Amino acid sequence: MDLEKTIEFIVQSQAKAEERANRADKRLDRLEESIVERDKRLDRFEEFILESQAKAEERATKGDKRLDRLERVVTKLAVTGHRFRNEVRLFHKDVRLFQTEVRQALSETSDKVNVLVDTVDKLVRLNNRGRRNGKGRRNG
Repeated sequence: MDLEKTIEFIVQSQAKAEERANRADKRLDRLEESIVERDKRLDRFEEFILESQAKAEERATKGDKRLDRLERVVTKLAVTGHRFRNEVRLFHKDVRLFQTEVRQALSETSDKVNVLVDTVDKLVRLNNRGRRNGKGRRNG
């Protein structure tokens, strides 16, 4: 009878071992499914990261192009501003020179007008004196 109990014990142990092995297989299957699902999520996440990096790279490239364009515009503005400032300086110099020449000409003209006024005034006085003394010009 000991043999029967031993065989029965072995059969039961083997059944329990198979049951444990089946449960372990099921856990492994679930674990595999979980790993596969995580791998899919990681793949999607990696794809998202790559797309985000590509978009960021594209935005950075566009930003660099805009910055380059702005730098060119600012440089042109600076050069134009410098040239304009120099032209304004030359213009002011010319205006000051012209003003000096106009003042000189005005002074000379004023002096000549004063001489002319004095001459006309003297002639008028002489003419008036001559008329009073009977020496005025008469026709006849």
